[in-house]
Amino acid sequence: MHFDLAKIAESDAYKLLVSTVVPRPIALTTTVDSEGRVNAAPFSFFNAVSSVPPVVVLGIAPGSAGGDGWKDTERNIRDTGEFVVNLVDEAIAERMNVCDVPFPSEVTELDIADLHAAPSVGVKPPRIAESPVSFECKRITGLSLGPR
Repeated sequence: MHFDLAKIAESDAYKLLVSTVVPRPIALTTTVDSEGRVNAAPFSFFNAVSSVPPVVVLGIAPGSAGGDGWKDTERNIRDTGEFVVNLVDEAIAERMNVCDVPFPSEVTELDIADLHAAPSVGVKPPRIAESPVSFECKRITGLSLGPR
């Protein structure tokens, strides 16, 4: 079967991608802003793409949390260069969904989701204590696709 993604609605293209590229790991990503406030947000467009050097990629869609077209996660990564990818298992899946609510920047999603921040070793953003695996990351580059 052939689909021309350029000729179907964005919402249909999204549904097609997320239903065919499986299993899809979820990156519950923690960042800190320039004032040290913690942000946590899940991203399903995520994967490891290299082992030497170790590289993970996050696909972050445009957002409007700050009115500038950037989601808090992307803004924080661009400003600080650091983030933590916390993998999600069944035990924390429901709490991860709470972090997907578009709260104001001053709200800490982890508190509302009853998840606990734990210190990271090499980056400022905390890891999530309940996550089975956490990758401490430093931004290598960014690529914008489409309008903001």
